[in-house]
Amino acid sequence: MALERAAFELSRSVDLGASTPALATFQIESGDLAGGRQRAQQCLARIRAETQAGQADIAGQFLLAPALLRSLELSAEAEAPLLELQTLVETKLGSEDRLAKEVMFTQACSKLAAKDLDATTRDMAMKRVRAAFKLRQSGFGPSDPATLAMAHSLALMLSSRGERDEAEAMLRETLANGPASVPAGDSTRLAAALDLADLLLAQSKFGPAEAWLVETLETRKQAVPVERHKGSWRIAEVRSRLGAALSEQGRFAAAEPLLIDGRATLEAAWWPEHPRVRAAAERIARHQQRKNDDKASTGSR
Repeated sequence: MALERAAFELSRSVDLGASTPALATFQIESGDLAGGRQRAQQCLARIRAETQAGQADIAGQFLLAPALLRSLELSAEAEAPLLELQTLVETKLGSEDRLAKEVMFTQACSKLAAKDLDATTRDMAMKRVRAAFKLRQSGFGPSDPATLAMAHSLALMLSSRGERDEAEAMLRETLANGPASVPAGDSTRLAAALDLADLLLAQSKFGPAEAWLVETLETRKQAVPVERHKGSWRIAEVRSRLGAALSEQGRFAAAEPLLIDGRATLEAAWWPEHPRVRAAAERIARHQQRKNDDKASTGSR
């Protein structure tokens, strides 16, 4: 069993009462949104209780917010406790404190993530998210880690609303603004890089997607020892998408090994029904369909 999968199985076995932001984040980023969200809500409940009792290291506990936002799993049910937390933080630390800005942003995002919002309410929520982001950015700069996490989250929300050009620009800016102290192989940078690739592919910008994925692949390879390239699921994520970009341009022979090897590596690291593996399988199915269509089209001429 791959190290990542073993760590994931171990994380799932930890009692809910012992949940930490780091554990919730790990489960969410590993693809277990339901389990990670349950742990995150447990953390939020504890933050609320400890803050009211004056016991919590609020800043340390609230580290789970960026992962929750990336998963877009923080919904309206969390809005009330977040609003209370915002009030408590502002009372203790002042509204200009960096944590107060992060809570404000998260609370606004929880409103936006609620399902079945009418257009007017969604637009108002989006304005709150943008205002909170601007406050955070102006107060702590574009290269602050929390600012970058917020920018990434905002880009995903813009993309989900169909505002893809702005989302693309924000993701590129987020990646460009990463501080030099953050290594090129950092998992948060990879998440943003993959999200940008997915956005380009969704917009049928296959050439730019290819160029971006080639650059990202080289960055990932430099961050991983050569002997571990073949078994790296992170490299496999990039290769699978690169195969999709090539396939969409009709370069089937070059695409196929990237797609097949990528899926095999991901399945070895995780398991067949894991979201990462399912997504890689869907890329292969799309590739096969395009290849068959191209063959039928060529044969009918």
